Amino acid sequence: MRPVSSFLLAAALGLSPGAGCALRPPARPTAAPPVAPVALVTDGSAFTRLGMRERIAKAVEQISGRPVLLVDPPERNSDRRRGLAAKLAKETRELAGYDWREPRCTSEAAVLAALASSTDAVYRVTLDAAAHTRPVTPADLRSPAACPRGLRKVLAALRGGEPKAVREESVTGSVALSLFSRSPSAPRVGVEQRATCLQPGAPATLLDLPAIVADALRELPPPHAPEWEAYTRRLLAAGCPLLALSVAEARLGTGPTFKNLQSAALDTMRRSVDRRAARDLALYTAAPEAPKSATPQESALSSPEEEPSCSALCSMHMIELCNNDRALWIEHRVRWEATPCGTRRHDAFLEECYRQQWQSGTFDDACVAPCETTSEGRERLESILRRAGCLPDRPS
Repeated sequence: MRPVSSFLLAAALGLSPGAGCALRPPARPTAAPPVAPVALVTDGSAFTRLGMRERIAKAVEQISGRPVLLVDPPERNSDRRRGLAAKLAKETRELAGYDWREPRCTSEAAVLAALASSTDAVYRVTLDAAAHTRPVTPADLRSPAACPRGLRKVLAALRGGEPKAVREESVTGSVALSLFSRSPSAPRVGVEQRATCLQPGAPATLLDLPAIVADALRELPPPHAPEWEAYTRRLLAAGCPLLALSVAEARLGTGPTFKNLQSAALDTMRRSVDRRAARDLALYTAAPEAPKSATPQESALSSPEEEPSCSALCSMHMIELCNNDRALWIEHRVRWEATPCGTRRHDAFLEECYRQQWQSGTFDDACVAPCETTSEGRERLESILRRAGCLPDRPS
């Protein structure tokens, strides 16, 4: 057999004549970047059913095309704003009075779940399901919406004769998707369905909740990459500086963008503390124009119709604890002076005492939480403040 020339071999392999005959392995395909997961937060009575969260998570995964992490709503102790607020209060004394819960920002709470789970989008499925049985009526027998029908109706008649009851099921709620961008609105689809079935012959479950949720999910846009800088700036503009700073620390690194946002957030928090202190002082201390004959109870509140918040009552109580701690005054060799209720003093040892009340958690855990949780807690706090002359006596 005649040897094959290198020219012919190169031509057969699709190489140029001067390229030689070395064979190169085929290039490996570039691996696709991993798909970022999404978080799923569920709420409502429907999720007391065994396995319902997992079935809903599977529906979300199939329709969104993203891995799904089941996440519980952040609790008070796991809210990252609380730790950040304590850190800021330790570093900057005037921020000790800032309300880290930012109640005006509850509509943005989904981002806390995203930060806790390191996800870029959060689905929130809220479903309340109910089921009950009632006696059958003639209208039920004529209703085309009532089942069973066809073969099931025949079998039901053979087993139990005429229908004697009606089983009803309902589900209401919503499916929302939080996409962290400059847009202030989160896509949301309402859910409301009812089903009725005659008994005997009714199936164990009338409504397929995962299928209902899947239909709602298809109406939502697909998840996309978050716009963290734009979203953080929107939080600042909405009056949520601590939440904005929490997002910036977690997602924006430590470069110039973060530093600018950090500075703006801290300035907003300082202004908020100043406004709150001025408001509390106006509400709970004697007005300058009040007559000298007015008693402390009469001048403590600007209007008897106003119902002070637990946060305001606790602020006043924490200040009173420090102002009236005679041992603290003696320790610092300062002669004790009576101070209008709820009024902060500028003595260094008292300012440190105020700061410690908030930083140690006394303000939140020992005062605000009991006041907001039970009526007895609030009444006990109000009673303490009445005895101190900070609140007016209740009319007899």
